[in-house]
Amino acid sequence: MVFDDSELREYYNRRAQEFDSIYHRDDPVRQAEQAQIADEIRESFADRRVLEVASGTGFWTAYLAEVARQVIAIDSSTEMIEIARQRKFVREVVEYRKLDAYQLDLLDETFDGGVVNFWISHVPKSGLLEFLKGFHSKLEPGSSVLAVDSVYIPEFSGELVRKENKPDTYVNRRLSDDSRHLVLKNYYNADDLEDIFSPWADDLNIRIGDCFWIAQYRTKHV
Repeated sequence: MVFDDSELREYYNRRAQEFDSIYHRDDPVRQAEQAQIADEIRESFADRRVLEVASGTGFWTAYLAEVARQVIAIDSSTEMIEIARQRKFVREVVEYRKLDAYQLDLLDETFDGGVVNFWISHVPKSGLLEFLKGFHSKLEPGSSVLAVDSVYIPEFSGELVRKENKPDTYVNRRLSDDSRHLVLKNYYNADDLEDIFSPWADDLNIRIGDCFWIAQYRTKHV
């Protein structure tokens, strides 16, 4: 089953030009946690062939480009990819592809590294297992995986909205063009993340920060 993420894609198409501003907030705690994520990327993916899902504007791809042997970075937003392709990386190891995160079976390659930053929260809970199956089908046993996403902060994240008969939560977002969007955004605690990733993971390490959670592991040998 392919999930319809057209509304989410339209939101990110509109947000693309202003997206990177979230990473430049004058917040020492947030900046310290972002620096930790960058360090984890450098340490985990040296000389690896990496699949990066929902790569966006390439902010995190830049750190992968410092150390990885190869990076295939996918995103379904044309505007995000156009911005990402304008980045100048220290090493020419990155290839961007416009591809839906639920259609990873269209990739011919397999990888020994996987990055899923700020995407898990946008996956409908009914589609999470299917996404993870598709993602891990492209990763070889013993692959290094890093998943990162946001912690719920009421004063920053906003009020959570629920739809009738839906297990997901949503947040209202207003962009600089004054467009308004109801965006699917699921937040998880440590126990949730243990349940989500443990079926796929050896040496699972979950850390909950003030701003972000980090899940790091190696894929199981089966």
